[in-house]
Amino acid sequence: MMEDWRNVVADCLHDISQCLATKYNKESGSILLICDFEVGIGYDVFVDKGEFVEYQNSDRRDDLAHDLLFDIKYAVPMTHQFEQLELFVRDGKFSTKLVFLEDIGSDRRSAAARDAMVFSYFGEKPIVYPEMPEDHWTL
Repeated sequence: MMEDWRNVVADCLHDISQCLATKYNKESGSILLICDFEVGIGYDVFVDKGEFVEYQNSDRRDDLAHDLLFDIKYAVPMTHQFEQLELFVRDGKFSTKLVFLEDIGSDRRSAAARDAMVFSYFGEKPIVYPEMPEDHWTL
């Protein structure tokens, strides 16, 4: 008998939270992963640094969290697919929020919408993004 997809998702979420805690918890008490399943699998990680929240770059080529998110995307039947996943890790515990298409506003990809989501978890602390190389936008 095939394992229920809910168990697969629960196991993957547990493993992702362990992965994030191992990777970032030495620096933080709380971590937020926001994953967008719309096209492919893209995600952002934000780490509480006390006075501010820091965005973390991730290397998806060698990343267990990415592989587990991929497993989640394809374990969930089409009738139960969600568009976005929020996974919050704090004090050794995690919580999740599954966001369905009908619950997403048209501005979901905007920086303001993403920042509002981050603020809902960490409070209105400044969010620090890495500096981009000078020639990043050169065409």
